[in-house]
Amino acid sequence: MEFKQDTIGDILTSEHEMVLHGEQNYGKFFTNAADANNLLGDFLKSIDCDRYFFSLFLSHIKKHLLLAQFSAVRLHHVEAGMNIRQVLEAGSWAAFAIANTEKEKFYRISNRDI
Repeated sequence: MEFKQDTIGDILTSEHEMVLHGEQNYGKFFTNAADANNLLGDFLKSIDCDRYFFSLFLSHIKKHLLLAQFSAVRLHHVEAGMNIRQVLEAGSWAAFAIANTEKEKFYRISNRDI
Protein backbone atom coordinates (compact mmCIF):
# COMPACT_ATOMS: atom_id res chain seq x y z
CA MET A 1 0.00 0.00 0.00
CA GLU A 2 1.43 3.37 -1.04
CA PHE A 3 0.97 6.50 1.03
CA LYS A 4 1.41 9.97 -0.45
CA GLN A 5 3.45 12.24 1.86
CA ASP A 6 4.25 15.39 -0.11
CA THR A 7 2.61 17.89 2.25
CA ILE A 8 1.82 18.00 5.94
CA GLY A 9 -1.83 17.27 5.10
CA ASP A 10 -0.74 14.22 3.11
CA ILE A 11 1.40 13.01 6.02
CA LEU A 12 -1.48 13.39 8.48
CA THR A 13 -3.88 11.61 6.16
CA SER A 14 -1.47 8.80 5.32
CA GLU A 15 -0.54 8.13 8.95
CA HIS A 16 -4.23 8.07 9.86
CA GLU A 17 -4.78 5.52 7.09
CA MET A 18 -1.79 3.46 8.29
CA VAL A 19 -3.34 3.09 11.74
CA LEU A 20 -6.79 2.31 10.33
CA HIS A 21 -5.36 -0.36 8.00
CA GLY A 22 -2.96 -1.81 10.57
CA GLU A 23 -4.80 -5.13 10.80
CA GLN A 24 -4.96 -5.42 7.03
CA ASN A 25 -1.23 -4.68 6.63
CA TYR A 26 0.13 -6.63 9.62
CA GLY A 27 -2.52 -9.28 10.26
CA LYS A 28 -2.20 -11.28 13.47
CA PHE A 29 0.73 -9.17 14.70
CA PHE A 30 -1.46 -6.08 14.83
CA THR A 31 -4.39 -8.03 16.30
CA ASN A 32 -2.19 -9.48 19.04
CA ALA A 33 -0.83 -6.03 19.95
CA ALA A 34 -4.34 -4.56 19.98
CA ASP A 35 -5.58 -7.41 22.19
CA ALA A 36 -2.69 -6.82 24.61
CA ASN A 37 -3.62 -3.15 24.82
CA ASN A 38 -7.26 -4.05 25.44
CA LEU A 39 -6.28 -6.51 28.16
CA LEU A 40 -4.26 -3.82 29.96
CA GLY A 41 -7.39 -1.70 30.12
CA ASP A 42 -9.68 -4.46 31.38
CA PHE A 43 -7.78 -6.85 33.64
CA LEU A 44 -8.18 -4.94 36.92
CA LYS A 45 -11.41 -4.14 38.69
CA SER A 46 -9.86 -1.98 41.41
CA ILE A 47 -6.57 -1.02 43.00
CA ASP A 48 -6.13 -0.52 46.73
CA CYS A 49 -5.11 2.95 47.85
CA ASP A 50 -1.78 1.70 49.18
CA ARG A 51 -0.88 0.54 45.64
CA TYR A 52 -0.97 4.09 44.30
CA PHE A 53 2.51 3.90 42.79
CA PHE A 54 1.64 0.66 41.02
CA SER A 55 -1.34 2.36 39.39
CA LEU A 56 0.87 5.23 38.22
CA PHE A 57 3.32 2.86 36.57
CA LEU A 58 0.52 0.75 35.09
CA SER A 59 -0.96 3.83 33.41
CA HIS A 60 2.52 4.63 32.05
CA ILE A 61 2.72 1.10 30.63
CA LYS A 62 -0.71 1.35 29.03
CA LYS A 63 0.01 4.70 27.40
CA HIS A 64 3.40 3.78 25.98
CA LEU A 65 2.35 0.35 24.75
CA LEU A 66 -0.46 1.95 22.73
CA LEU A 67 1.92 4.62 21.44
CA ALA A 68 4.40 1.91 20.45
CA GLN A 69 1.74 0.09 18.46
CA PHE A 70 0.70 3.26 16.64
CA SER A 71 4.34 4.22 16.01
CA ALA A 72 5.11 0.80 14.56
CA VAL A 73 2.23 0.81 12.08
CA ARG A 74 3.12 4.38 11.07
CA LEU A 75 6.69 3.12 10.35
CA HIS A 76 8.25 5.27 13.09
CA HIS A 77 10.52 2.47 14.28
CA VAL A 78 12.81 4.55 16.50
CA GLU A 79 9.81 6.10 18.24
CA ALA A 80 8.29 2.63 18.69
CA GLY A 81 11.54 1.41 20.25
CA MET A 82 11.65 4.35 22.65
CA ASN A 83 8.06 3.65 23.70
CA ILE A 84 8.83 -0.04 24.25
CA ARG A 85 11.75 0.99 26.46
CA GLN A 86 9.35 3.12 28.52
CA VAL A 87 7.04 0.08 28.83
CA LEU A 88 9.89 -2.13 30.06
CA GLU A 89 11.13 0.41 32.58
CA ALA A 90 7.64 1.17 33.90
CA GLY A 91 6.98 -2.58 34.10
CA SER A 92 9.95 -3.13 36.36
CA TRP A 93 8.91 -0.19 38.54
CA ALA A 94 5.33 -1.50 38.67
CA ALA A 95 6.57 -4.89 39.83
CA PHE A 96 8.69 -3.16 42.48
CA ALA A 97 5.66 -1.09 43.53
CA ILE A 98 3.57 -4.21 44.15
CA ALA A 99 5.94 -5.29 46.93
CA ASN A 100 6.99 -1.84 48.14
CA THR A 101 4.22 0.55 49.06
CA GLU A 102 6.22 3.09 51.07
CA LYS A 103 6.45 6.43 49.28
CA GLU A 104 10.04 6.85 50.51
CA LYS A 105 11.05 4.03 48.15
CA PHE A 106 10.05 6.20 45.17
CA TYR A 107 10.99 9.74 46.08
CA ARG A 108 12.68 11.72 48.81
CA ILE A 109 12.07 15.28 49.91
CA SER A 110 15.15 16.98 51.21
CA ASN A 111 15.37 20.27 53.10
CA ARG A 112 16.71 21.90 49.93
CA ASP A 113 13.48 21.06 48.08
CA ILE A 114 11.24 22.86 50.56
